[in-house]
Amino acid sequence: MIYNINMLNVYKVEPDAQIPNYETRKAACFDLAACILPYSQVQIYAGKTVREYEVQHDGANGKYYITLAPQERALIRTGLIFDIPEDHCIRLHPRSGMALKYGLVLANCEGVIDEDYVQETKIIVLNTSDEIMKIYHGDRIAQGELVKYEQAHIEETWEAPEQKSNRVGGFGSTGRS
Repeated sequence: MIYNINMLNVYKVEPDAQIPNYETRKAACFDLAACILPYSQVQIYAGKTVREYEVQHDGANGKYYITLAPQERALIRTGLIFDIPEDHCIRLHPRSGMALKYGLVLANCEGVIDEDYVQETKIIVLNTSDEIMKIYHGDRIAQGELVKYEQAHIEETWEAPEQKSNRVGGFGSTGRS
């Protein structure tokens, strides 16, 4: 298959899955939505405990949802498989507004989808708030960025690297302001 660098093909595993889009003309990332379907179950993690959660239906808005208690994590389906161009990957990031307003972040901070991964993309979310949170089908819960990468040749060396700047020290060594 020939790839156009500006083309990212996506296959819908579920007909109701939402194709990602860029919300503004200059957006660097595209938004990914939760695919929460009727009669499905989601695994909810709290510490080392795992429980099966049956999806609920909200009669007021007609959408299906799950709930996450404070500090609970879940693997949320997107219903999508990406066909990632050669020498590219997709980086998954939290959405700033969801993190600030609702405390919903990615449990792994940043996800990486390798170009050879051709299974459904799922997103690991964490409720960092002190309130129970509902995640509805179609909620934009993360953002993805198509990134060109280069693999490095990794080789052991017998000499420690030389100083490259005037930096002395590690964490916090350059100060706060």
